Amino acid sequence: MTDEFFDGLIAIIDQGTPSEVESYISYEILKAQRVYDGKTAVGALYSMLGAYYSETGSYSKAEESYKLALDAFESAGLAYSVQYVTVILSISSLQAKTSRQQESIASLVEAKSAMETSGMDSMYLYASTVMMLCQSYIKVREYEKAIELGIIACQKANSLLEPDQGFAAWALSAVAQAYMEIGDLENAEKSAANALSLFEDFSYEDPKHSQALSIYGLINYKKGNYAVALEAFERSLPLTKRFYGINTNYMAICFNIFRTCQALGMNVKAYEWLSEAHSRAQTVLGDSHPYTSKFGEVIGSITPGGNEDSAHALYDI
Repeated sequence: MTDEFFDGLIAIIDQGTPSEVESYISYEILKAQRVYDGKTAVGALYSMLGAYYSETGSYSKAEESYKLALDAFESAGLAYSVQYVTVILSISSLQAKTSRQQESIASLVEAKSAMETSGMDSMYLYASTVMMLCQSYIKVREYEKAIELGIIACQKANSLLEPDQGFAAWALSAVAQAYMEIGDLENAEKSAANALSLFEDFSYEDPKHSQALSIYGLINYKKGNYAVALEAFERSLPLTKRFYGINTNYMAICFNIFRTCQALGMNVKAYEWLSEAHSRAQTVLGDSHPYTSKFGEVIGSITPGGNEDSAHALYDI
């Protein structure tokens, strides 16, 4: 594939219709097949087509294109190459987007196995795949598997040619979350504290630092360490807003600040944060969203500055 091809592709993506982009790449695929039988080029072109379909929301066409890319790479003797594995990861991402979580996990397992077979398990791509698998297992509540994989991801991040401290901290945060979900709060707190220690060694701010702080706050809330939990939530909130905007995570942290303040008897402050969560949910999510309804329900059950003994006001978000 020449510079001329890429220049033409960029131009047609910028100015053309989806059918024109499809025709342009499809013509190049035919040319690669018929003119010089370039199986590697065919695989790369099908991969590009899959990425385009994915970006435009044509997920079934994207998956079909990615599978044709795998066939082409396999025919070219590249069944365990970086290109091949990258396409499997793209398929996994599509499967996750279309709520096929178990299929997505199977694809990640396949990618991980391919890299182990071909000796790529010391690469950053391998560590990333293991981490994606860890997070996928958390989503389907297979927490023991998530813990095992999160620990491996952390070890791999530390053993890279250029160790990635941020990646290791991210992996430890996931391990902490999984430990928390199975009720092992001691190991959860230890993992989260280690993650925060790594994040706070940075000379720059990492978006995932906010997630680690939230997890640390939740663990300490569950342990009854409300003052520690409140500090973690309050530190997490501005980072979440800066890196992710006013999203559902921001609102969940506001709610967690509310219930932590309530547990500490700081009732006025608790009500203020609950009102903030509700107001943001109304503006960003709309009145019909479950978060908005839940926050409104809790507001309706308490009064600002009152004696909030009602445990029913505390919901898990």
